[in-house]
Amino acid sequence: MDETQLGIESSVPPIEPPDTPLWLKIALDKVGVREISGKDNNPDIVAFHAAVDGQGLADEIPWCASFVNWALQQAELPGTRSRLARSFLTYGKHCEPTLGCIVVLRRGEPWQGHVGFYLGQRDDFVLLYGGNQSNSVRTSSYRKENVLDYRWPAIETWLATKGIV
Repeated sequence: MDETQLGIESSVPPIEPPDTPLWLKIALDKVGVREISGKDNNPDIVAFHAAVDGQGLADEIPWCASFVNWALQQAELPGTRSRLARSFLTYGKHCEPTLGCIVVLRRGEPWQGHVGFYLGQRDDFVLLYGGNQSNSVRTSSYRKENVLDYRWPAIETWLATKGIV
């Protein structure tokens, strides 16, 4: 994904406010994970892919949606089980920009996109924490005009399926 530099691109995890959602806390523990050049693959990225369908694919295959799915699953929430970033357009429910919400961005062809977790905004940019940002897990900025939607997991529905509500 082409990023616009604001001087805030970082592989250093941001400070966690007390209301940080569990899935974002889990994701923040993976800051700095990056692809390995050549025939070797980063085992963390292989595990992110496996969270989608059990297949551990190479780390050169786009993995932003796999990372988001993995973080949600680690927090015991269902994901989309799709490697397509735009699969999150129908996930959960629409929300206003909120710390940890899922942000879906347009990119390239109509089926392509990028997905990550919302950290904040500055001017005409959103700050996303996600995977496959400059081939690593990091914070990057993207133009707001490319945001397709902000999504929040349907936690109430999930709790009901577990018999908790």
